[in-house]
Amino acid sequence: MENIIFEIKKLNFYYGSNHILKDVECGIQKNKVTAIVGPSGCGKTTFLRTLNRMSDLAPTANYTGKIFLDGENILDQDPIKVREKVGMVFQQPNPFPKSIRNNLTYGPKLHGEKNKKVLDEIVESSLKQAALWDEVKDNLKKSGMALSGGQQQRLCIARALSVKPEVLLLDEPTSALDPIATSKIEELVEELSKNYTIIIVTHNLQQALRISDYMMFFYLGELVEFDRTEKMATKPSDKRTNDYLRGIFS
Repeated sequence: MENIIFEIKKLNFYYGSNHILKDVECGIQKNKVTAIVGPSGCGKTTFLRTLNRMSDLAPTANYTGKIFLDGENILDQDPIKVREKVGMVFQQPNPFPKSIRNNLTYGPKLHGEKNKKVLDEIVESSLKQAALWDEVKDNLKKSGMALSGGQQQRLCIARALSVKPEVLLLDEPTSALDPIATSKIEELVEELSKNYTIIIVTHNLQQALRISDYMMFFYLGELVEFDRTEKMATKPSDKRTNDYLRGIFS
């Protein structure tokens, strides 16, 4: 039996009267890369955002069901505490308008860390994990906004890692990047999955096939199929999955 980190039970999500996610049930494996795919508007990003309660930010948001992380229902917990365990990186790189160092110390300081030596270690460790340390170690006072797009996205990944989460959520993290920067992020995802659970929304099917261990296919708010990527790529169980993966609809 593989190690389940997230267990989702009968999850429904609404914006007002709009029923976005419908009876989603699944178990997500620890220290694996799970890719979420499906046509635009099918609920991929909404599902991703429920996993760290980001969807709560909409005033008309409403849930039913349960989302267990390490056996505890996150829908009963303080969202701030949930986000300590579950970091998120968005489609557009969004570094704070601060120095590289301050981007990385912001979260730890927010959670009460004041020791400069510890903060210095967090900065170095996070940047190394995000494969950015060698490029910026001599310019930590430089604004994060002055980095290239790909470097900004790796800085955002480092910032998410600075509070030592268990899970990293990536919402189309390469859609705004060029092919070289995209390749670096993909390599980074593969490396980080040794120590973190990674869940990534991507419109790029080839990317999902390249980097994921598991794949989820959403359609009209339903989780149609969830299996090992290799199995879904070669022998999907549902005709809708087969049609989507072969480009019959998008």
